[in-house]
Amino acid sequence: MITNLHSPQWADGAHTSINLLGMLEGFGEVPFTARGDDVEAHGRDIFFRAVSGEFGGIAEFVPPTPPDQSNG
Repeated sequence: MITNLHSPQWADGAHTSINLLGMLEGFGEVPFTARGDDVEAHGRDIFFRAVSGEFGGIAEFVPPTPPDQSNG
């Protein structure tokens, strides 16, 4: 079970997924992505808890920077 979830950030511009960090026993801090339509109940639960603000404000999605093509 993942616990101590924090640092929510939208994983996409459409706001359908949220990335968080949390503690997983035996592994330490790990990333977790939750979706409102997740096939797992705990993923849906975490998504809706995050949307409700339980883990703090959700940071906006930041698109990845494209690779520098100038060194081609």
